Amino acid sequence: MSAADARWRKCAGSGVCRPERHGTAARPRIRVVRPTGVLTIGISEGTVMDFQTVVSAIRRRWWVLLVTALVGIFVSNLVSTHDVRQYTATTRLFVAATGGGNSSSEAYSGGQFSEQRVQSYAQMITGQQLTRRVVDRLRLPLSADELSSKVNAAIVPRTVLLDVSATDPSPERATDIANALADEFIQYVGPLETPIGESSPRATVTVVNRAQIPSTPSSPHVVTNAVYGCIGGLLFGLLCLASIPVVSRRINSAEELSRLTGAPTAGPLAIPDPAAAPHRLFDASGPESENLRRLRVQIDAHDPAPQVLLVAPASGGRAAAALGAGIAAALAETGRTTALVAADPTLQAGWFDVRADAPGLADVLCGRAGFDDVLHSTTRPGLSVVPHGAMEGVEALLSSAAMSAFVDDLRKEFDRVVIVTPSVIDSSAAPVLSAVVDADLLAVDTSTSHRGDVATAIRELAAARAHLLTVVMTHVTSPAGAQKTLKGSR
Repeated sequence: MSAADARWRKCAGSGVCRPERHGTAARPRIRVVRPTGVLTIGISEGTVMDFQTVVSAIRRRWWVLLVTALVGIFVSNLVSTHDVRQYTATTRLFVAATGGGNSSSEAYSGGQFSEQRVQSYAQMITGQQLTRRVVDRLRLPLSADELSSKVNAAIVPRTVLLDVSATDPSPERATDIANALADEFIQYVGPLETPIGESSPRATVTVVNRAQIPSTPSSPHVVTNAVYGCIGGLLFGLLCLASIPVVSRRINSAEELSRLTGAPTAGPLAIPDPAAAPHRLFDASGPESENLRRLRVQIDAHDPAPQVLLVAPASGGRAAAALGAGIAAALAETGRTTALVAADPTLQAGWFDVRADAPGLADVLCGRAGFDDVLHSTTRPGLSVVPHGAMEGVEALLSSAAMSAFVDDLRKEFDRVVIVTPSVIDSSAAPVLSAVVDADLLAVDTSTSHRGDVATAIRELAAARAHLLTVVMTHVTSPAGAQKTLKGSR
């Protein structure tokens, strides 16, 4: 029996294993090398919507803005088409003071008088007295109040000119109303401006330009409405995109994941589904292997690189187990001896052509198998796997001295060790094992993990004082659906 095998004692009886009690002195000392600069963090479940989140949502769903802008233009054109066309005709009047001499002071006083009169005339033109006269003159099917809403008087700035406008669905009637209103006003203002006992008025009103029949409608403004519709559609689209990060629970990008966790991130990384095509995890020529090599480079870039790496999913699914197996294969590819330990039953022995009933982690922790008995070679040179084992109760043994001793022996026998655990929110395995590993890698499966899951996982790891190396955004794909999607860490 080897020295490593001598560490393990068999459990009495059969069935579910229970951890043996050990005194403090019996617990082996674990040498843990902490990577420099690795983050220990915590986070709340709340999501803060900031400018970067909105920009990221716009970049991913730019087509939403295009659709809402086109819909806005379509709606504005639809409204413009159904609106009644209105035509506006305008008559221009000139107001002048009469009498006075030829001196400059008298001319100035006359100009001031005319400007004052223009202000008053603009209010008088739309009054009921004049509109009633126009209604009677043209025999319009309108009341004086209704006609008042169709006419307008506007002063040309810094002049004594007055524009009298009338708007109507009929261009001819709009012209008749504008001209009739101007004529009636001239007749009305003459006696009004003539003092008692005098024969000439103090101010006269003259038509400068009579209204002509308009050829184009003044409303609706099709182009202007289309511009407003486009702007309104864009604003509505921006509002929708800005609200998605708030109301949605999904994590849509590595940038969003980085802001949520505050840790370095990588991904999204597509991993072939090992249940459907386990051989693709070890296909050195496949696109997934290149992605895993890039992730391996990122892991090795830490100084010192972690010898024992724990891969834990934020929530359930096969993505983390497949990711851990892929990382182990990528590490073994460099010629370093690598052990893959399945603390998660999701990582199945059949993926590595190992018998399903082969002894594994549960057996060695219970003492039913020795250290060498649970190490199984794989088709990838330099890679050995420790399957989960068929026995129950492994999670209760992960905090035992037996697990610490097992990890210690793995350090001595292998250059690199990758331990895959169940999800952080469903199991205490990852927080417990964080005490005996060098660094943690949190896997976020985009098909199963939401913001709340990630926030809970981060809190659990922070409470265990875990050293988080990176957070990887990943998902499993069908045999025909994997893509090269790994991006640089943030």
